[in-house]
Amino acid sequence: LKQEQAAVIDAALFKRDCLAVMPTGFGKSACFLLPGLMEQGITIVISPLKALMYDQINYLNSIGVMKMIIHSNYFYGLVEADANSSIVNALSEVGDQNKLRRFLTVLYQRGLLLRFVVDEAHCIRLWGTDFRIEYGMLGVIRKCFPDVPLMALTGTATPATQLLICNSLSLQDPFKSINRCVRSNLKIELVKKSTSAKNLQILICKIAAIDKSACGIVYCSSRKECESLALLFVKAGYTAAPYHAGLSDVERDACQQQWMSGLCQIMCATNAFGMGVNKPNVRLVVHLSMPTSISSYYQECGRAGRDGLVASCVLFFQFYDHCYPKHVIAKKMNQGTRDFETKELWEMVDYCENVFECRNSIIARHFGEELVVCVEGIAKCDNCAAQV
Repeated sequence: LKQEQAAVIDAALFKRDCLAVMPTGFGKSACFLLPGLMEQGITIVISPLKALMYDQINYLNSIGVMKMIIHSNYFYGLVEADANSSIVNALSEVGDQNKLRRFLTVLYQRGLLLRFVVDEAHCIRLWGTDFRIEYGMLGVIRKCFPDVPLMALTGTATPATQLLICNSLSLQDPFKSINRCVRSNLKIELVKKSTSAKNLQILICKIAAIDKSACGIVYCSSRKECESLALLFVKAGYTAAPYHAGLSDVERDACQQQWMSGLCQIMCATNAFGMGVNKPNVRLVVHLSMPTSISSYYQECGRAGRDGLVASCVLFFQFYDHCYPKHVIAKKMNQGTRDFETKELWEMVDYCENVFECRNSIIARHFGEELVVCVEGIAKCDNCAAQV
């Protein structure tokens, strides 16, 4: 165990609320799995996405931990009164909220609720106002189960987001483990968009540069782009599959399993894919359009290089990429949300147009971390590489 993991585990065993910001591959799951296995009772893990939930369930299966799945289409499993330990994964948008609350109330009354864990807690800010409304309403947990400890976990969070998480969940004097988000093994590069044919040519070259035993993710801006790009990769001789909300649960799960097992090398996906998915050999993450914030961008880059080896993160950019998200933001009802997301969007535009400053330094400043320059690191960003 890392010292930071052990500190969070100790705090959890002392029934304290916890906030842990740990970079991808740091081992956040151990912070709730080990206390859950050491104590008698049930740990409820709340996830924002089915892909993330199923990945965790598969891991729990592999280590023989009693488990249960709850989401809008399924409510199954068995939790015995004398269970020594159990992990329950619940999707934030579970359909029958009353049924879920009754289930949790029974556990609570029987003294079986150990703690609630909110995974990918940055989504409270990222999605909690419009996409996953339920993620912005998780503070009800504290009201319903006031003496059950809460643990919030995420890979990236600015100081403002950390404060929002604590306030939204009503964390009480939480133990905080705030670790550096910026990782030295990610080689960040921006590519100015050209013609579609030229962009595809560059993209194919990036894929050809990774080992055949490794894999990659290409983030697309639409379902149609996911489908068409996957077909182009297959025609170019690569194994590729689309992943987006327009596919059925069975289709998405099949695509994810093929990618996880290595049968599919390139996943063409919308930005929901990959959050928390534990695959160490992702050597390439590509964004075909500019994300709406540095936080979202680096969270998605974090899918790469979980094994600590060098991985490439490539962003295709043109100034007009900001026009559509600006239009979407302008339609949001809440003025505070509009102001915050507009500020984040322009910060991302400035990041993309900056051709002089170390990109890792810009990202570190965004997250309130000590500034770093990657010129001495193992993976230089395009700006630092150009100055050597």
